[in-house]
Amino acid sequence: MPRSPAKPDQTNVPAYQRKRSLSAKARRKSKPRTALERREAGVPVVKPKRTRRSVRSSSVGTLFSSGSSLSDPDYRAKIAARRAALSGSSSSTSSSGGFASLGAAEEKFSAPVVDEYDTPSSFREMVVCGEISGYFEQIDVAVVQVSSRISVGDQLFFETQGGLFEQTLESMQADRKDVEVAYSGDDIGIKVKSEPRKGGQVYKVV
Repeated sequence: MPRSPAKPDQTNVPAYQRKRSLSAKARRKSKPRTALERREAGVPVVKPKRTRRSVRSSSVGTLFSSGSSLSDPDYRAKIAARRAALSGSSSSTSSSGGFASLGAAEEKFSAPVVDEYDTPSSFREMVVCGEISGYFEQIDVAVVQVSSRISVGDQLFFETQGGLFEQTLESMQADRKDVEVAYSGDDIGIKVKSEPRKGGQVYKVV
């Protein structure tokens, strides 16, 4: 059975070789990789600086495709036309951003358009003159509790489920008797051309 090689005696290793061995062991130790490991090892953590790249595009170059060539005569003509248009527009304005003259401003902006509306010849003002307390469908008569004086010939508006309807007060009755004038607190019956809403308001044109 072969004998295993004997271990070298460390006491017989020269000092310079032992120093190199220790240095090699120190180099083989893993360096801290993460920020936490560097912080625990006492290594300062420096955040990398971020740089922003700005992309500038030419106003003339964006008008044409990237495949155009400067040697193309049509391409050069387009660039010349674009430069002439830009120089012409800039010459009409002053260095402060405003127009150099009133004539240039008038050329830039057209006159405002004013829409014409028909003004109504007259407005009608209405006031509440009563409230509908009942309606007899068989005879088309509305019972109105008067809150403001009304007379035969007045123009009245009655409130319905869907809005209002208008009619001239031709006649009315109080206690089954024809009356010409009704006052606040009176209950009168008015023949109407449409069904009003119970609890709705009655308006008089003033």
